[in-house]
Amino acid sequence: MAFSASWACCTVSLSGMVCLHFLFSPTTSDNEIWRLSEESLTRPPEEVFDILGKLGEGSYGSVFKSLHKESGQVLAIKQVPVDTDLQEIIKEISIMQQCDSKYIVKYYGSYFKNTDLWIVMEYCGAGSVSDIMRLRNKTLNEREIATILYYTLKGLEYLHSRRKIQSRHQGRQHFAQQ
Repeated sequence: MAFSASWACCTVSLSGMVCLHFLFSPTTSDNEIWRLSEESLTRPPEEVFDILGKLGEGSYGSVFKSLHKESGQVLAIKQVPVDTDLQEIIKEISIMQQCDSKYIVKYYGSYFKNTDLWIVMEYCGAGSVSDIMRLRNKTLNEREIATILYYTLKGLEYLHSRRKIQSRHQGRQHFAQQ
């Protein structure tokens, strides 16, 4: 699989992960949800979603690819054990709820299920920068790096302009996982 800077865009998650989307794969559709309905949020999550597979381990828990049964939209669900530092998770959710930018991973809603908090968010179909490098078995060229940094900085600019992060934290918190 070749990676072309002309057909990918990036979003930034608040935990610092840069996710890639391919432009030939539409990021919006007629069935795309913006927020989960109140009715969906009151039902058990397994009635609302089909878990399609595990994507990996995040800093706080496991991330799963899932299907929203009603809309057919593919989403990511981060399952966080309740014994984790929930203050940081709640802070992340609070910030994500306030964001509306194509450069920031979208948040759709949360559930408590047994001993886990399920955080439903946008699925980044192309994966992370690390995934792309691992898949290609080589490093990125300067143009690809420039493209990724451009979109990452657009996400950081959005967060900073809305006072969601402070300048002194940008480098340490948002580039640590790249």
